[in-house]
Amino acid sequence: MSALVTIRPATIADVAAVTDLWVELIDMHAALDTDFARGENAPYHYSQIVRRHINNNDNALVLVAEEAGRIIGYALATIGRAEPLFKVAYFGEIVDFMVTSAHRRHGVGRLLYAHVNSWFKARGINYVELRASIFNEESNPFWRRMGFTPTMYLMNKKG
Repeated sequence: MSALVTIRPATIADVAAVTDLWVELIDMHAALDTDFARGENAPYHYSQIVRRHINNNDNALVLVAEEAGRIIGYALATIGRAEPLFKVAYFGEIVDFMVTSAHRRHGVGRLLYAHVNSWFKARGINYVELRASIFNEESNPFWRRMGFTPTMYLMNKKG
């Protein structure tokens, strides 16, 4: 990893770049599983989601990984309140996480995740969930290296 990679909170000025990375992420997933095909005006709608999370500093975090002034990755994480049925009252969720293909396997994802994890820990969050496609053979080993283990199957039925 280049020493010039920095992780910082996203700003409204970063929304377009983050949205472009999301398009790359979702198109990669759509190539693995057509259920991930983008809906009509999806980039616009995603940009609104990112804006909303940037403005919700208490329960949401949007970080960008930047190298030489160019955004090469991002993470979107939230804190949610669980139903009062379980011992864990609050939980973290990594909603989206993306590093451009040219910058993968250089430590950028690990650095980005370390910042997300620190944010959770600073808020007393010790239980974190994420969804990872079973077809994404690149990200699943990464998440296992970060300490995540599969705990539940999300199943769907078409037709």
